Amino acid sequence: MNPLSIPALSDFLPMFLEYLATRPAKEACEALGQPVHIFGALAERLRKRKSPYEAVFRALIALAAAKPKDEDVSALLQSPDPDATDLAALDAAWEDEPVNFGPGSGDGCKDGLVARVRGAMRPAPGVASPSRSTPRQ
Repeated sequence: MNPLSIPALSDFLPMFLEYLATRPAKEACEALGQPVHIFGALAERLRKRKSPYEAVFRALIALAAAKPKDEDVSALLQSPDPDATDLAALDAAWEDEPVNFGPGSGDGCKDGLVARVRGAMRPAPGVASPSRSTPRQ
């Protein structure tokens, strides 16, 4: 089974489909076959909710070169499915981890970069520092 999950694919589905629209039909249909089990699970969840968007995922399945395996779809349907009307549960399910940048972010990105730049500017052991004949302006 493909390691993609329902939330991961649904975040990128518009971009994925836009990309496929630029590819030859055969290649696009083959690529649609890779996450077809996720399309099947999404279609089933939408069917249970009586959503007209089920048809979109059924169309993607029909266009795909591969068909979803029942066991793969069933495995995905075992994952939690928050109630679409419970906005607090949906927010919790889709909440991303915070991303921190800059000083104090904890990853040392800036400090590590500064250290590498300074290290690259140091002369190698046993090599004299270049003398500056003219001052920098």
